[in-house]
Amino acid sequence: MVGNAYPAPYLTKTQVGMTETAVVVTSTSESDILHGSSGSLLPSTRAKIIDVDGNEVTTPETPGELVVQGPSLTLGYMNNEKATAETFIWDEDGRWIRTGDEAIVRKSPQGHDHFVIIDRIKELIKVKVRVTAQPG
Repeated sequence: MVGNAYPAPYLTKTQVGMTETAVVVTSTSESDILHGSSGSLLPSTRAKIIDVDGNEVTTPETPGELVVQGPSLTLGYMNNEKATAETFIWDEDGRWIRTGDEAIVRKSPQGHDHFVIIDRIKELIKVKVRVTAQPG
């Protein structure tokens, strides 16, 4: 168990974030832990779960794709309108980014919404990067 391996004050946190959001969008607070979740939304961030038809899922514990919006979202993919159109969606609440994560919303014992990632819907974009040391 993590608690035994890393006693207080060393707590591990699970967070959700992606390059396109520039920062994490969820995080776990030490005062509101729900094991297995990725935490609650950070301030100025909104999220919802949508079904395969793009409708918002409002029933707790019902899976769908996690979509998020916030002030730090990228505007899109440079010189790639197709990827931008596939990743970002618009509705009456504004512009959202599709995370590609299948998730559910679960209440913590404190009554807060937590996001639990249960699967991947889309493949990750993988980029090979070669890192070289620069002479000092």
